[in-house]
Amino acid sequence: MMFSDLDSLQINCGQRSQQIALLQSMRSTPDDRLLALLSNTVQPWKQFSNPEQYQENALIGYGRTNWVINQKLMELRDNCRSNP
Repeated sequence: MMFSDLDSLQINCGQRSQQIALLQSMRSTPDDRLLALLSNTVQPWKQFSNPEQYQENALIGYGRTNWVINQKLMELRDNCRSNP
């Protein structure tokens, strides 16, 4: 899932468990973040040849993707309390 899809993900309390599982599975590890930054550093021409991938690597590398995942999980927690 691309960052733009993740950022626009609509919270659905009826599918709370599935959305939590999906979001948790999308988290990047410290190694993923390092490799994303390293890829952009070692291949700077990607900024011009494949700008979407370059931007996606930057978002992963700087932790923006995990931050959005945390925000969506907090939204699920705060807005879907009555559903198990």
